[in-house]
Amino acid sequence: MLQLRTTYGNPYLVMLFESKNISRPTFALISPGSNFHIATVRAHILDPLNPQSNYFNDCQVKIPVDGLCQLNNHNCAKKHTQLIRFDRICQICLFTTPAGNIQNAMKLVKNLCQPTYWVYDFKDTYAYMIEDYKKTRVQVFGNYEYTAVVA
Repeated sequence: MLQLRTTYGNPYLVMLFESKNISRPTFALISPGSNFHIATVRAHILDPLNPQSNYFNDCQVKIPVDGLCQLNNHNCAKKHTQLIRFDRICQICLFTTPAGNIQNAMKLVKNLCQPTYWVYDFKDTYAYMIEDYKKTRVQVFGNYEYTAVVA
């Protein structure tokens, strides 16, 4: 991930393990100016499109149109960054083309967007990344525990 800091200059999404009670992946947005530390990175934890869903293939994520704040330690209504441990990140939502260019594996889903947020989901070609996430999640954190998410 540290290499992406210098080779990829756009925001990108990662899927991370949040807890055994949450089956669906949790997404975080890493910005080009994110602070990378020895074991953590500062990123925005994003809300799923459907927070009541705990389905492990649910990959639609909301990104606020004007609701992300990059400043630390102050009070405003926007979503602030949080420290994310590298060992919690199970999948980076980027791919490398045959020509060597790094591209985003997520697409904007225009028909689900609202005035206050955009919705992203995997491009069809890169839907395998959810399977990679699930494999890594089980290998590192153990089997899924199926419980309902209470909103």
